[in-house]
This record gives sequence, structure tokens and C-alpha cells, in this order.
Amino acid sequence: MNPHSDPKVKTNVILTVDACSYSNNMVELAVAIAASGKIHLHGLFIEDEDLLTVAELPFTREISLTTAQEQPTDTTRMQNSLRALGTQFKTALQRSAQAADVSWSYDYVRGRRDDIALTEERDVRYTILGRTSLHRAETIPRQRTHRILIVEDHSSLIGQILQVLLQRIHADPLEITWLQQGSDLSGQTRSLLEDLQHEHPRMMIHTHKLDDLESILSSRAHAFEYAILPQQTDKGIQQQVLDKLDCPVILVA
Repeated sequence: MNPHSDPKVKTNVILTVDACSYSNNMVELAVAIAASGKIHLHGLFIEDEDLLTVAELPFTREISLTTAQEQPTDTTRMQNSLRALGTQFKTALQRSAQAADVSWSYDYVRGRRDDIALTEERDVRYTILGRTSLHRAETIPRQRTHRILIVEDHSSLIGQILQVLLQRIHADPLEITWLQQGSDLSGQTRSLLEDLQHEHPRMMIHTHKLDDLESILSSRAHAFEYAILPQQTDKGIQQQVLDKLDCPVILVA
């Protein structure tokens, strides 16, 4: 079902994944976010055209998992594998969404992952961009410090996202790196962080100016488990985060 062809369906959460970023954990995260707001979830599996372009080059080789022998890349076989993975993603989406009583839809498209993922859509509250990360694992290690990167957005939707993530983190230690766009935190932001610290006493918050983003990404890119950015963030900043981080990125309207 394509929600964009049905005016009655209002897509409020979009989950974009490709062959490198799909996992059941990503699906469960998206379903949890949709369920928390009782809103529609649309899953988008992207067949990465850059990957297929590389596969068509004459010097590209692949190694068989069964024989460990090197052989020329077969583009048709690769496409079939990607479509099979897309079907697997759709099945997992359906199963998880139905179990949580979340309305859902699905599309399979071909294109460049970030170009498609960053396309602005109307009536979308959250866009979840799957990345290549530990989220491919089916279990997330417990009793460790979880780290979230947040670019300030004066929106109550960030609070809703954090509530979902806190439920997934449970009582484990949590560090939030909060990048503020002004010299001081807004009253709404300060109130939100105080409430979260009250609910999650093992949470630490480090505030920085947005100008510090580049140095933070250079030194701690692989430390973050999630990143949350406003949908209206400068496209250059969005791309910088996507280029550096290998964790899921959540864009908030």
C-alpha cells in the first residue's frame, strides 16, 4: 500500500532502510515511536543505485558464502537478493506493527539512500534514517552507557522521542549531548531536561553550542547510539551528521 496515493492515509512516521541498515531493532524502534503517538508508520526500503552501479563495473568481484570462491558480480542476482531482503523487511514491519496495533504501509524504491531519506514530506512528524550500526544486532547489550546526540529543537516532539528511547534503554546509564543553537537553553528545553533527569536519575546531560558539532563528530562519532535533529536543520548540517554517524538518525518536524 502506498500512503501517498491514498489521501485518507496520513503518514506520520517514515522508516527508511537499505540492505546495510535493515534490522528488526530498527523496525521495533519505528513501531514504538508510531505506537506512542498512535500514528501511521510507513516503511521504505531503498535499493541503493550506487551499490548496483558499482556491481556493474567489470573489476567488481564477490565472494561466495558457500564456496569462498571469488567470482564476477552478478547484478541480476544482487537485485534479486535486495528484493528478497525488502520482502523480509516488509514482513517484519507487518508483524511488529500489527502486534502493536499500528497502521502501516510499505514501499520499495530505487535511488540514492540519503537523497530519498532527506526528501521532505508533508504530514510527517518523524523520519527515521537507518544507518549501518550495532542496530543490526538483534539484541542491544545491557548495563552500559547509552549516548544520544540531540540538536536543539523547540518542539515537544523531541520529548516524545526521548520517552520512547528511555523505555528501550531501561535503567542503564545515559549520556545526552545537547547542541543548542543559542547562547542559553530555552525555558521549554530546560524544563524538558529537568523532567527527564527526574525520571531517569542515571542520565547526564552535556550542553554544547551548535558550532561544536564538527569537533564532536570528529572525536565521538562512533559513541552515539541515536541522533535526533530538527527536520528544518540546515541541509549541510544534516548531511554532516549522516556522513559521520553510523547510528540511526531521527528527524523531527
